Amino acid sequence: MFDFDSIALMQVLPLCAFLLPFMVLGAIDSFSGQVLTQQSMTWNPTKSTGVPNPGTFSGAFPRGSTTYGYGSSGVGNINQIFQYTLTVGAGATNNLTLHGTQTNAVGDLLATLTAIKEIKVELLNTSQGGGANATSISLGNAGANPWAGPFGTTGVYTLNSGDMWAHQDLSSAGKAVAATSVLKILNNDGSNAASVRITIFGFS
Repeated sequence: MFDFDSIALMQVLPLCAFLLPFMVLGAIDSFSGQVLTQQSMTWNPTKSTGVPNPGTFSGAFPRGSTTYGYGSSGVGNINQIFQYTLTVGAGATNNLTLHGTQTNAVGDLLATLTAIKEIKVELLNTSQGGGANATSISLGNAGANPWAGPFGTTGVYTLNSGDMWAHQDLSSAGKAVAATSVLKILNNDGSNAASVRITIFGFS
């Protein structure tokens, strides 16, 4: 004998099975306006004495800023944004699977990531909001399924306390992320935990 709840459930399940192939899990639907990232720098040094001539000078880093539109492909598009902070224990390693393990900017759990257009990794010290002052971390060279980022599958990049590493790929496809791609984060400090903030723009 079926009760009312069982009958209702039996009616709903076929509808869910029909809709599931049309649902995209962990994706951003649209942007309100455009997404702007800044890489700009300006400088105005002064030379008081010496040769060739004293004076006030100025300059700028010509790359300026990057504006992204919404889209699942293309040079100037993204449709996935992440920012999260990980705590890596003293002397420990976090083998971070980039796809399907983190919450995106609109709160989708286990959000998908198939390519990266821009990534920033920061080792936060306590003055920057970090929980501790780990001396350094190393990125890359995961033992299994390493993400083939800008320094390849075996390369290693080290950040000291307070440092930031950033990479941008403005090609149409970006840097590919497989379902099992791992970014290894090794805390080189055996006494202090590391607070690692990661920001990613890419494709779902």
